Amino acid sequence: MADRIRAFIRPGTLLWCAVVCSLALLVGLPRTPGRARAQPPAAGVRAAGLYRHATWAKYQWFAGAQTSYSKTKSPYIDKPAAIPDAMRADFVKTMAENGVGTIFFFVGSLKEGGEIPLWPVTELSPWHGQEAPIRRMQRELQKAAPGTRTLAWIGGRHKGHERGHIDLADPATRAGIAALSRRLTGPEFGFDGVHLNIEPTLERDEHLLALLDDVSKALPKGKILSFAGTMVLPYVASLPKLRDRFWSEGYLKEVAARVDQMAFMTYDTAITSPAVFQWFLALQARTLLSLSVEANPEIELFLGVPSYREESQFHNSDIENVGTAVDALSAALPEIGSGRANLSGLAVYASWTTSETDWRVIRERFPVQSP
Repeated sequence: MADRIRAFIRPGTLLWCAVVCSLALLVGLPRTPGRARAQPPAAGVRAAGLYRHATWAKYQWFAGAQTSYSKTKSPYIDKPAAIPDAMRADFVKTMAENGVGTIFFFVGSLKEGGEIPLWPVTELSPWHGQEAPIRRMQRELQKAAPGTRTLAWIGGRHKGHERGHIDLADPATRAGIAALSRRLTGPEFGFDGVHLNIEPTLERDEHLLALLDDVSKALPKGKILSFAGTMVLPYVASLPKLRDRFWSEGYLKEVAARVDQMAFMTYDTAITSPAVFQWFLALQARTLLSLSVEANPEIELFLGVPSYREESQFHNSDIENVGTAVDALSAALPEIGSGRANLSGLAVYASWTTSETDWRVIRERFPVQSP
């Protein structure tokens, strides 16, 4: 993701870790009791081999205006242009035609204390005292593709890391995030759940687990608790330069047992070979799905696919892209076993960087449920 925190790791080291991971799959771990709040993937759809994908969406849809998020300044001060009806209709059409059934709408990054300024309902907003603009989007999505779910994507950075300030060890901060989650899923905004993207997701972070427990208790009945998960590399996940990028098998199970849904960010690997990336991604798919379902048989899962072209030492779009990722994941499906029933589809990062060519590749390899 664009907001990810990247720790240095050489490609050769990552490959060695992946080999260790493949051997670690032979080791069994005790089952963690699961939880179930939201509805699991529709059995009929899954049995038919069809998918309902997920994607991340820009803040502008939440704001109802062509603007970006700021923690300190209302985006409406500069009087941004409203979202044209044609632009909204095009977005809805793209989601429906490509089988996107879950959309993570960015609502902002957490401030200290676990708060986010909900600008669309403040005094400077054109919608102050009226219906929040996201409600119109939700209705239009439902009309185009009944059953489409909208989740409030909440971002945040751990205290102690670059630009990080969210102290999850503070019960008041966790309570603030829980209260925010409850409000976003209430009648004011109408989200079907919350999607937490707290980064880095540290291995063995007990405070993150406490946050998930607090949010789970705060959400109204039937609302979805979703989390953006990372990849698994046992035995090395506790090393200083890796613990903020990878989890152990045990920690993945701890997280999975507490949530209704996970979208795994299976990209930004620093791998420089398409073949190695596809092998590693297939390995991750089998590992992540099987362990998550072992911990929580009702969990809903998405596997991340990168469509963005941002270049860095961790992401080469010639190596990590929709084509290579979809090929690897579709090839891995027959070997996933029982975890496949919990796989709703792909999680595409991001909606605003995905071309029609990308969507066509996804449709061809992962047939979607018709609206």
